[in-house]
Amino acid sequence: MNNEDKLGVFLAGDQAPAADPAFMARLDHRMARIRLWTQIRSSAVLAIAIAAVAFGLNRAAGTHLFSWINDLVLGLTSVPGLALATIIVVAAMYLPRILPGHLKV
Repeated sequence: MNNEDKLGVFLAGDQAPAADPAFMARLDHRMARIRLWTQIRSSAVLAIAIAAVAFGLNRAAGTHLFSWINDLVLGLTSVPGLALATIIVVAAMYLPRILPGHLKV
């Protein structure tokens, strides 16, 4: 059998190679996790931006348009462990993307 015959036999085979279901399941799971964390980060940034704008409007207006938000923010900032909990949550979300090697989530 010469090289042309080998090439002809190879090209004649029309079956695709078998897919590995375990690999595909792991890949789908990882992609779903990446999409989930991306959505969580986007939602968190949007929520913080909205809260900052609302708080700024409250201060700039000089009135208590958002008095319940003001009371909530002041009440939450008086809790000693809240700042630490916020730092831990933000670090858990962003450090794996910042650190070299992209630690697995």
